[in-house]
Amino acid sequence: MKLTEAQLGEAIKLRDQGVDTWSLSTIYGVHYDTMRRYLRNYETYGGSIFTANPTPVEKSVDNP
Repeated sequence: MKLTEAQLGEAIKLRDQGVDTWSLSTIYGVHYDTMRRYLRNYETYGGSIFTANPTPVEKSVDNP
């Protein structure tokens, strides 16, 4: 993995504060597409992307 779990958590906080994906990729030294993939996969699988068998996160009305 190119990003650690801690780095990805920090990147998500920065994105939620309005930092764009291009800037995040520059900050963490990864390609733009790699950062997009990490952010998308985190939304889909949550923290389980760092396990051997990621499982999709179930989204509910209360937790979109």
